[in-house]
Amino acid sequence: MGIFSKLFGGGNARGGATQKPPIHGGDGLSDQTPAIVNCASMSVANTLIERFISDACGDGWERGIEFTVVNAKDSSKSLRLICVTRADGSEAKFYFDLTRPVEATAKLAGLK
Repeated sequence: MGIFSKLFGGGNARGGATQKPPIHGGDGLSDQTPAIVNCASMSVANTLIERFISDACGDGWERGIEFTVVNAKDSSKSLRLICVTRADGSEAKFYFDLTRPVEATAKLAGLK
């Protein structure tokens, strides 16, 4: 598997890579239905998250407070909760499962 496949989540099923899209799973609107980020880079994960929020909220939203919370479905995993304010002033919360990019970053840093 090449470096780009490792960083951007492509590749085949061998070696732990997956054919799933960059963000899949739930709608991200609750801790029960988090959007699962499928990449091996935290910087790419942040770009994917911002694109996901833009698709949901449109232009002009602002990122607010962020929290790490326990995944309701699996307490060994954490979720990133991001609060945003839309251009019209309404607020929204989005939940993201960052298990894969966090594990890949820890592995690259020699923490795993």
